[in-house]
Amino acid sequence: MRSYVNLVLVSLLFFIFVDLVKPLANPFLRGLVARSTITATVAVISVLNPFLKDAEGEVARRIPKSLSNAVRDTPEAWSTFNALTLALTVPALAITKPKIVQQFLDNSPAAQATQSLDQPYGPAALQKLDVYHHPLPHNNLRPVVLFVHGGAWSHGSKVIFRMVGKQFREEGFVGVNMNYRRYPNSASVIDQAADVGKALIWTRDNIKRFGGDPANIILVGHSSGAHISALHLLLSENQPASPPPSAFVSLCAPFDITNHYEWETSRGVENISALKPANSFQNRTRAFAESSPTLIAAAMTQEELKTRMPPVVHLYHAIDDTTVPSMSTSDFYTELESINTDIKMHLSETGGHGGILVDFMLGTDTSENSNPTTTIQDIIKDVIHIS
Repeated sequence: MRSYVNLVLVSLLFFIFVDLVKPLANPFLRGLVARSTITATVAVISVLNPFLKDAEGEVARRIPKSLSNAVRDTPEAWSTFNALTLALTVPALAITKPKIVQQFLDNSPAAQATQSLDQPYGPAALQKLDVYHHPLPHNNLRPVVLFVHGGAWSHGSKVIFRMVGKQFREEGFVGVNMNYRRYPNSASVIDQAADVGKALIWTRDNIKRFGGDPANIILVGHSSGAHISALHLLLSENQPASPPPSAFVSLCAPFDITNHYEWETSRGVENISALKPANSFQNRTRAFAESSPTLIAAAMTQEELKTRMPPVVHLYHAIDDTTVPSMSTSDFYTELESINTDIKMHLSETGGHGGILVDFMLGTDTSENSNPTTTIQDIIKDVIHIS
């Protein structure tokens, strides 16, 4: 019955989508309307059928390849996607989590005194970061968390994940949220990985004036954000000025791009996803290996890995993640575990692709669940060895 309902919903909204897009000759407008309609379709299906595991795949499989590529390759389409994400999320949270929305939107003088937004770490428009700190001045320096958001190499924003920075501040850290160049504005994941390095340099050189310890920077990435973070670490020989973080934490990351492309193809999302153009370097799919941290690590000696990776590495994945299978993290862990540093893997039975991050942003207490899951707080406390 649920499958029938899904089919009816997708078909109905898809016909609306075609009617909207068909008259538009302008590629910009086609991409904009396409992304907006697909986003709305996914949102409606997810709300009406919360048991559906892969709403994005359910929709994408029914979209013609040419239109999927138009969406993927239109920058304004992804900007609309980011805006719609906020527009759909904030009103819902205003009902269920009003305090969180109040904190998210808070622009009072008190809030402004503990956040420094849009700090440029490079000349590009997207090379900016936000710092969430404690009231200044400080006598004691605090550990720093630099967060790199996900978004399939093409979307996402530090604004959407504002509560990550604020929650890290509440946990006693200085939180840093970074934007980075994304596809199609950025040529490849190499550019994105370079931005992680530039943000680390900025943080090392500037965080002390915000009360942060430049010698204790924890790099945390989610999904594609964790992928480009790992890529930066493994390719850091090309960026000698970038300081190594004291620790790296990954959340549900695709570390083998070849395998992940096959997985996206099985879901039917390979044409709307930016994986192929962002990772293939001028459409050379053989370059997937060159942007796969697992394969890069496998080709290195233990000594090389020790010099590239920070002394503490913690890898998290939910086993029920249908966007990025947990085997991605397991395989990467296998390549790293032999270098005799503090490397741990955290596997949770539940949580999906973003549950651990959503719980953290919403301040959800999972300790009373009948099946408690790993939390970001658990991982970070383990990383810095505090109880």
